Amino acid sequence: MIRHKWNVKRGYLKIHVAGDIKSKRIMSLLVTSEKVHDGRLFPKLIEDITIKQNKEIDTTIADGSYDNNKIFQFLSFNNIKPAIKVRKNSRCRKTNHYLRNKIVKMQIIDLVNGKIASAMDKDGL
Repeated sequence: MIRHKWNVKRGYLKIHVAGDIKSKRIMSLLVTSEKVHDGRLFPKLIEDITIKQNKEIDTTIADGSYDNNKIFQFLSFNNIKPAIKVRKNSRCRKTNHYLRNKIVKMQIIDLVNGKIASAMDKDGL
């Protein structure tokens, strides 16, 4: 109650984790304040695994907070395949990285196919 009255906000910590799906082990972990965006620490997490631990990464799976061109460029430079969920309103642009545009096109195709399938279900086809 007093926090609301005096407009006092408590900060929180963010834990950024990179893990190996096959071995189910945490490969890299960083703790930051709530003000640090997830995408800023992505290269650090990957470099911690590839350089410090001398491990090879084939594919990276990430959520929509990692959807930006710098991350796609970083992954391409390091020969890592991205599996990043792009935003729903994403568009293909010449300024986008080609891997991001490829994922956007795949998402649009899935969306269209889903709408066609649901329309066919409604019509009884």
